[in-house]
Amino acid sequence: MDSFITAAGRNVRIWDSKTGQPIKTYSDVTEEPIISLCLDDRQRKFFVGDANGRITCHNYLNGVEMKEFESHDSEVTCLIYVDEDKCLVSASWDRAVCIHDDMDNDEVALVPSAASLASGASARVVAFAH
Repeated sequence: MDSFITAAGRNVRIWDSKTGQPIKTYSDVTEEPIISLCLDDRQRKFFVGDANGRITCHNYLNGVEMKEFESHDSEVTCLIYVDEDKCLVSASWDRAVCIHDDMDNDEVALVPSAASLASGASARVVAFAH
């Protein structure tokens, strides 16, 4: 079934892309409002970043939390999944851009701050090129 996913507040909803009707709603996925959302390469997992900097991974079919990544100190503004490398890239109001290894919960690489991040601006959007 073709579907898409949205987040509002602390809830995630799966929609039928042909009919536009909701299929499933996962309530209270996070303790704080969800700010960012993305899917993994197989669309079997979704990742959410919340207003407190927490990043979690959930099963697409049932919404169950599968793991938590090392969090940011502030709102997670952007999440992207890099299919080829099985990693999650996150950006936050804390001016950090992190690369999380989806295969290893404990491994995280902090990307050195670019001049614009070091000057007090926060990363709001991230893109990846392989």
